[in-house]
Amino acid sequence: MNRKEKSQQIREKIIEVTRRLFIEQGYSATTIRQILKETGLTTGSLYHFFRNKEDILMQIASDYLEDANAMILPLLKDRPDPIVHYALIIALQLKIADNHERIAELYLHSYGSWRVSEIICLNSAKRNKAFFEKFSPGMTDQEWYTRSLAINGIIQNCIAEKLHSGKIAYDERLNVILTAAFGLFNVPQSKVKPAIDKACSLVKNRKISLYGVKL
Repeated sequence: MNRKEKSQQIREKIIEVTRRLFIEQGYSATTIRQILKETGLTTGSLYHFFRNKEDILMQIASDYLEDANAMILPLLKDRPDPIVHYALIIALQLKIADNHERIAELYLHSYGSWRVSEIICLNSAKRNKAFFEKFSPGMTDQEWYTRSLAINGIIQNCIAEKLHSGKIAYDERLNVILTAAFGLFNVPQSKVKPAIDKACSLVKNRKISLYGVKL
């Protein structure tokens, strides 16, 4: 193994261990000292890759979209409808946050940190443009970013509502998020409800797990 491969292996180990600690005990409760102990690294080795805990969270958040897509594509099989795909991304995010308090807290920390939230929004804007540009061909990159930022704000508040109150049912929160998102991306109204229904059916009727966490 050459130096570059070894460095990549160490970096991946830091991300994997930290993500597990975040899921098991929460972002706030996880310390750099614990990460060092679990990885077997020195402080200097860790800081060679990440300046602090938030930096690791940024990478975890950045990886999430790709990892979620890898989990979703088999559910779509040979019919990768981008509208249903998007609905599934949101449905799964909301469901896993509903079922796992630590993950809900992790989402809120991610959205609450501007550095992390900006990464999420930039990645979301690229994905949303790829999914929905045919419905909004004249939309600028700035508009894709702004609208994605607005949707992420709604998602954040819906997760916070579940964590702190829980008075609004999952289906209602999901419907609000997706109706708003599809409206902002100019998805034809006739396609909205079928996509939401399909996503809900797939989430409820399949055994799904991400990072070892089952829905």
